[in-house]
Amino acid sequence: MPSTNVVDDDDDGLSTDAPPSAVSVSAAAAAPADAPASTLQQLLVRERAAHAETQKELQVERAAHDETAEKMVQLQQRLEVTLQELANLERFTKRQQVVAPPPGTPSHVERLLKEESYLKARLQFVQQELDELRGRPQGGVAQDAEDRVIDSALSI
Repeated sequence: MPSTNVVDDDDDGLSTDAPPSAVSVSAAAAAPADAPASTLQQLLVRERAAHAETQKELQVERAAHDETAEKMVQLQQRLEVTLQELANLERFTKRQQVVAPPPGTPSHVERLLKEESYLKARLQFVQQELDELRGRPQGGVAQDAEDRVIDSALSI
């Protein structure tokens, strides 16, 4: 039966249910005088292994983050190109709309009137977006500012 006691003492050292002082006392009683140094060495090896594993996981996470960021930049660039294409298409379709110029208006002035019509519509849209973002009611001061901008642009 003494061999059973030795196994029980070893098992006590592995137990997570025992209070910490009981585990350390039984482990210290069974260990030789070199135990503190070897225990510290084992702890150091375990900590280094855990640190290396954490570093590997961190590298994986960083790589995933970098890949995600790169994809987001690519998507943002594609979105900007798409928005530019949409703006160009909008401008083209607005230019194709019939604007009733006064009789006897030269063709180059007619083209400018179409452009003015487009720019007014675009400015109004942008002003509405800004008003919504700022939480202001639409129209009012923004309309006056729009009129001033259009008047100054036409005077040039």
